[in-house]
Amino acid sequence: MNELQKQTYDRLVERLKEADSMEEVRAYYREIQSLLDAVHTQATVLQLEEKEEFLRLRTKMVEASTKEEVLYYEQELHAYISKRLSIP
Repeated sequence: MNELQKQTYDRLVERLKEADSMEEVRAYYREIQSLLDAVHTQATVLQLEEKEEFLRLRTKMVEASTKEEVLYYEQELHAYISKRLSIP
C-alpha cells in the first residue's frame, strides 16, 4: 500500500467512525472494501511479474552452455533476490 492509499484508508476509517446513519456506514464500508480490493489486486500483479522475472533468470541459467553463463545468471538471480528482499 503506497502513502496515498494509506492516507485514503485512514480518512475513510475516520469518516466511518463518525458516520451518523447506517447508509453512511455502508457507503464508507464499500469504499474501504473497494480500496483494499484494489491494493490486493496490485500486489498480486506485482507478485506475478516478480515470479516471471525470477523464472526467466532461472531458465536462462539452466539453459546456459558455458560455466561463465551459469555464473552470470547465478549472480543475476542472487542480485534479484537480494533486491526483492531489500538486502544490501
